[in-house]
Amino acid sequence: MARYPARERLAQWFSQDGQPRQPALTPERAGAAERWITASHPRPDRLAAEWQRPPRNTALVPAGHGWDAVALPCTLAAAASEELTAEQRTDLDGVPLLCDLDSQLVYIPVAPGSADRWGDPAVTVLSHDDWLVMPHPRHPPNGHRALWISLPDGSGRLADVRVLRLAVAQARARQRAARPPVRTAYAYPIPRPVPVQRTAAYGEVGYR
Repeated sequence: MARYPARERLAQWFSQDGQPRQPALTPERAGAAERWITASHPRPDRLAAEWQRPPRNTALVPAGHGWDAVALPCTLAAAASEELTAEQRTDLDGVPLLCDLDSQLVYIPVAPGSADRWGDPAVTVLSHDDWLVMPHPRHPPNGHRALWISLPDGSGRLADVRVLRLAVAQARARQRAARPPVRTAYAYPIPRPVPVQRTAAYGEVGYR
């Protein structure tokens, strides 16, 4: 995991007491996740066919059908996770969290239209005409770095964009404050220019 240092911190997004939560692979939870993903696809038969294709066990699911998705860089998502309070973590319980280690992005489903005009260049919002790679809940993909950190629980619960915005904004502010000051090429402060001193010309008052 040396190539993905943020991966373990990302797993704590929905953790409690500082312990990373692993996706529950019980038949009930996996079945609920599968039904949630299937309901998000306009062609369930196509989804099932893609999942059955070896060896990846992944399928493209369109955004905009019941949910949009906020895409964050892994490092930013990991930093934002540290800004969540215990109550906010509880509110996010059951919200799907998908990570693509190849692109180093984390995808968080939100209510359609709620993340429009986010305004942060590091944040991408997936909606209509966008597709998201989703692994099968029961069968981990082979040869693909997409993975579930938190499986859908079937309730349809989505992340609150207001909580995400605040956490990301606080993380960005903390990162900016931690950056070292930019040094100039000069070792000493540059003296300010001395104002031009007007001297008395011949014939002016006070000239000697």
